[in-house]
Amino acid sequence: MFNKIPYFRFWCQKVLPTVYDDSLSYYELLCKVVAKLNEVIDSTNSVTDAFNELVEYVNHYLDSQNFQELVNNKLDEMAQDGTLSNLINVTIFGDLNDKVDKNTRDIDSLEDRVETLEGDVGDIVEQLGDIGKDMTVAFLSAPDLSTEDPDRGYSLCVVLHNENICITYDLGNDTNANTLVNYLIANNIHKIDAAIISHYHSDHASLGRVNALLGSGIEIVKWYLPHGNINWNRYIGTNYSALETSIKNAIINAGGEYVTPTSEGYLVNLGDAQIRFYNLSATYYEDYYSYMLDEDMNTTTHTNYNNFSMVASIDCGGSRCVLTGDIEKPAERNNAKNIVGADIMLIPHHALNLSEDATFVDSITAKISVAAAYGVARFRRLTIATTPVAYHAGLVGTALSTVNGKPVICNMGTNGVFAYSNAVGTTIPNAGLGDIIPPNSDLDDYVQVGKQFYIQNANVGATIANIPFTTSHSAGRLYVIPTNQNTNPETGSMVQVYIAYFSYAQPEVAIRYMFDGIWRPWKSIMFNPITTQ
Repeated sequence: MFNKIPYFRFWCQKVLPTVYDDSLSYYELLCKVVAKLNEVIDSTNSVTDAFNELVEYVNHYLDSQNFQELVNNKLDEMAQDGTLSNLINVTIFGDLNDKVDKNTRDIDSLEDRVETLEGDVGDIVEQLGDIGKDMTVAFLSAPDLSTEDPDRGYSLCVVLHNENICITYDLGNDTNANTLVNYLIANNIHKIDAAIISHYHSDHASLGRVNALLGSGIEIVKWYLPHGNINWNRYIGTNYSALETSIKNAIINAGGEYVTPTSEGYLVNLGDAQIRFYNLSATYYEDYYSYMLDEDMNTTTHTNYNNFSMVASIDCGGSRCVLTGDIEKPAERNNAKNIVGADIMLIPHHALNLSEDATFVDSITAKISVAAAYGVARFRRLTIATTPVAYHAGLVGTALSTVNGKPVICNMGTNGVFAYSNAVGTTIPNAGLGDIIPPNSDLDDYVQVGKQFYIQNANVGATIANIPFTTSHSAGRLYVIPTNQNTNPETGSMVQVYIAYFSYAQPEVAIRYMFDGIWRPWKSIMFNPITTQ
């Protein structure tokens, strides 16, 4: 308890003498000071009373209550209304949380920098790893008379190899795969890391050639077989299910191993090279079962099996080779994205397809495109007038073929992409068929002097007005040429020449003349066979 301050004691008279101005005697001033001082004492003592009362209340309160219970109740109240949470999280831990958050951000930033550094190191390691990596890409060929089908030729077999690995794509069209085996032996290759079959057409693979390779003494680490998602029950016409089973059994019986990839972009890493497989999707196959046009766009009675070819994309030393098998128009549409960035490309289906997917054609990037010669039309379409893909491949880069038994052997990798000068095959001429004439057209309307056009098959030919031939060999090529140096198309003076180009019969040519805007009748000539004396 605090004691009160006693009054200031004094013995001065409170009755002051009469004064007539502001001046006071010392006595009068002292009286006033004493009076004011006692007023201050009264005020101070009132505060003391209040404090003593508060002390007594607190002492009495603590004595009469459970203090721990009071604290607990207050904490409960603060917890319920959020005061305690705010006190702890904001007041106490606020600054600590800020510091923790800052440290977390610093750690995240450091991790990002570490990841970036790791990526940079990985790129450097990858680039260093590619130094000196090159592969030979050999598109094999053989004289027609040595093949199992001399009228059609050797077909397709590609070998990609360096001192560490070897990849093969298809087996060619000769007895016992002799051309392939002989090439491997000549190049001191005793192991095939990946033996790929694009599809089971006889000019690409056969049970006899598979058995011959299995028995050649050359080790085959693994076979990669096509169209794992095919549904043979959906396939129209005679299918290749039995042959597929026989080839798989032959591999297993020889102690070999095969894989049938089923996912787009299926990856095989061989160290020096990486293979990705495409055209495997069951969704893609839905477009293929009902496609029954052949390469000449004639309607057949069976599914066009070529579209199920397995596409292989091989990367080595920063270069890429894409092997397309025998895909035709619908499969080209699905695989256009897979040829973008290719440095070497196999022209699909021996460069025989008269109709191509426009997106596929526009996606060609290859420096070197190669057609594996095969088929009765191979000479015409590879040496005289080329089909659309071959033509555009020649505009983008160099287009070569294996016609006449001439192989094409290239390099791909860190030392560049080029064909070896002693194995460049046959150059495909940059002379296309021209623009396609769609069904239900009228040849009277084709008056662009200097242009050439073509009708792809007899079915389309039957719908064309003013065509000179209406027989099965009506498919052909149309040339619009000037009559002479004074030709004036504006006044109607020009010549059309039509050749039954896609006929396997003796060549027939028709010609007609426009004068004063009016077409004169066609005149045709049937050439006699050329004989030697």
